[in-house]
Amino acid sequence: MSRSPYRDDGARPAKRPRPDAPPDLSADLSSIPEVKLLIVENNAQVRPKHRRHQRDFLNHAFDALGAAAKQDPSRAEVALSFLAEMATKHQELPRSSIMSKVLYMWCTPDLVESGIRAVESLLWNRAKLPEAFLGAFDERVAAVALRLAVQSSVVDVALFRRILDALPESAFKRRVFNPLFVYCHNAADVSLCFEFFDMARTKGLEMWDNDYKEVLCTIAAAREKAAVTAAEAAERTNLVLDEMSRNHPVLGAANAQLVRELLGGTVSPVSDEGVCSHCGAQLQSFDLSPEDRAALVHDLVEKLVKPRLQGFSRYEPDTEVSEDIIGQRWREFEEFKAAAETMSYDTVIDGANVGYYGLSSWYAEAKDSLLRSRGVDPSSVPSSERFNVPFPVDVAPKFSLIEDMRIAAERNGKKTVIVLHNRHLAQPTPENATYAQRWRDMSALLPSPPFLNDDYCWLYAVLTRQDSCIISNDQMRDHYFRVLQPRFFLRWRQRHRITYKAFYNRTARATSLRIYLPRAYSVWVQACGAASQYHWHVPYISDIDVIHQATNQTISTNASIDLGKDGDDECTDWICTWRNS
Repeated sequence: MSRSPYRDDGARPAKRPRPDAPPDLSADLSSIPEVKLLIVENNAQVRPKHRRHQRDFLNHAFDALGAAAKQDPSRAEVALSFLAEMATKHQELPRSSIMSKVLYMWCTPDLVESGIRAVESLLWNRAKLPEAFLGAFDERVAAVALRLAVQSSVVDVALFRRILDALPESAFKRRVFNPLFVYCHNAADVSLCFEFFDMARTKGLEMWDNDYKEVLCTIAAAREKAAVTAAEAAERTNLVLDEMSRNHPVLGAANAQLVRELLGGTVSPVSDEGVCSHCGAQLQSFDLSPEDRAALVHDLVEKLVKPRLQGFSRYEPDTEVSEDIIGQRWREFEEFKAAAETMSYDTVIDGANVGYYGLSSWYAEAKDSLLRSRGVDPSSVPSSERFNVPFPVDVAPKFSLIEDMRIAAERNGKKTVIVLHNRHLAQPTPENATYAQRWRDMSALLPSPPFLNDDYCWLYAVLTRQDSCIISNDQMRDHYFRVLQPRFFLRWRQRHRITYKAFYNRTARATSLRIYLPRAYSVWVQACGAASQYHWHVPYISDIDVIHQATNQTISTNASIDLGKDGDDECTDWICTWRNS
């Protein structure tokens, strides 16, 4: 229940006392004139929240001095002097958020060398101030430090290794390696490139299209300079494709062209059945082993479901989560699991995704109907509330659309179960209530617990049933899908997601649904053949040069395919590297 702002006696509670203002900072805190001015400015503040304790002030001062150097590079010496003073006089280092911010500001030609000196100063204090260093150095700092290091007029490769060595094992992320790959490309240094490439692989990092482009460009540049032979370049390219075959489904056109240059190959259409027109091979269909599926289910429960036991839900914003409620929620999830286990199905319908299909075209009508059911005249409600769809959606999905989908799937030989959030079933309209009862009578309705996102529930229902599919147009790109093991999840999604479209017949004034079953093969970089016939099939998108997975944007001309961060499962063409000898 919601908490009242009043006490039991009806009076408002007393205001919380304001925290005491931090005391004045000592003028001896720093010997640097620019910092002394900041101390005076701090001590002159009247409002407590504008005054800083010493540690916060030290971070603020370094941030301010770094920003001043951005405007006037000659002032970088002041910031560097203060960084040294923080370490020697106060045994402090800037927080990683401040350090990365300043280093990022200094990634300009005039400040690169100053930025490298700041990085060197930080690393020098690693052993002297281990606790402060842990708070000052993380993967954000490492990534921008490497960006600076590769821009130096005299590049120090040993500095690269010192930066990487300073990162905790669990702190590595993909972006740390990209500046290194860029440097190796410019230097045509294949050996160094693969030192970092192998390090990233060993740490289980999944590289993106722009990373692979730099690696392949490094190989091509080295071959052009005769630093490696054509055979050595081909061997290295095979290693890159082998890594792609694990976690990078589709390439941009630039990488596809590089593969053709390094290995040879032909653009080869692939039939609907998955047969290559060039070599005649049948493309593979990748699916998950029982162990892989079990790993995904474990991730789902541990990373998505369990955190919701103690968290607030946007559907229950006023619920106070006590130990009793946590226990009740776990029992509800166990009941959901038990219900799913007893049901007979091979296909799950994402009820909300289907039921809200084309929502923008019918939202206003549904909202007016909802208002009337509550005794509210729609004309008395502002237009913005009647026509703009809020989040979460405040009208029910169309159960009639879900029923149409159930029938369409049945015609395709599918045995379905419908997953819907419990809130859609609590007070249904008379029409929706009729459909819901029909599904219950058929044992085809699986409500998700109130505290859980229904996406988690349909995903659980599909993953725990061998060879089952999900009917949904959800691209599964939300942040919670990305916490699942990526390479497993992407392969599962390609093989188990059934998509659909709705078609409106103007003459008959009727809507029909068409479903699209998964392909007979996987759109994924894949090896084929054995020994002398060993070669690759590489899917790519011809009008996207580089897939920029970090932003969902592409570097392209008139790209015809909307591509997501995960590389998606669409392609326009295939390369076959088989050579007819």
